[in-house]
Amino acid sequence: MEKAIQVMCYDYDNDGGHDFIGEFQTSVSRMCEARDGVPVEFECINPKKQRKKKNYKNSGIIILRSCKINRDYSFLDYILGGCQLMFTVGIDFTASNGNPLDPSSLHYINPMGTNEYLSAIWAVGQIIQDYDSDKMFPALGFGAQLPPDWKQYFILLIITDGVISDMEETRHAVVQASKLPMSIIIVGVGNADFAAMEFLDGDSRTLRSHTGEEAARDIVQFVPFREFRNAAKETLAKAVLAELPQQVVQYFKHKNLPPTHSEPA
Repeated sequence: MEKAIQVMCYDYDNDGGHDFIGEFQTSVSRMCEARDGVPVEFECINPKKQRKKKNYKNSGIIILRSCKINRDYSFLDYILGGCQLMFTVGIDFTASNGNPLDPSSLHYINPMGTNEYLSAIWAVGQIIQDYDSDKMFPALGFGAQLPPDWKQYFILLIITDGVISDMEETRHAVVQASKLPMSIIIVGVGNADFAAMEFLDGDSRTLRSHTGEEAARDIVQFVPFREFRNAAKETLAKAVLAELPQQVVQYFKHKNLPPTHSEPA
């Protein structure tokens, strides 16, 4: 609170040649004195002008009318505060996967090893289970109801071969889900075109439904399994879970919900 903070003021220029106006030092405790309609003033001093001009006072006055400290919680804060990650698996059983008895099927039960679906479930579930309270994972769930105590956050893992026949409905469902305490992880198996899956992952653009409604936040993370076929399972898990901590924090922050039993800022 008492650590010195150096504030430097510049006159902004579009060409990047910003002009230095002056500077001053303050602290958090000093800035927090600006409250209840009582401002705090700081003289902006240009050292060069101060040395050259005898009658120099300042290059302007910075007036701080209010100061408020907001605490930004981390992913770990919410986990330690009792937030439970509820892991749900959605598996694609459409005909495009092929007959499970056929070795070419993505659902083929290989006696010599696991198929891509099982490998994806194992890689992601092995990490998520450490944060799941009951270690029981629903295979699929629809019509979820918000928990009354806001301590649960849901993760839906969808493993698919990439074919989406109802894209408009899917976009609408994801946009609506962006308002809920949930994230969607999509793992694409096989060698199909995953352009539709990449479209749902709103890293480069805001996802919109067919009605034009924007997603409240990015909740989809897509990873093609083929890029990790020869990699360690931990590598796949790291890729699919990379955005999860930020998504959890974004949801609770948007709802202005601090971790349970957290210390006040």
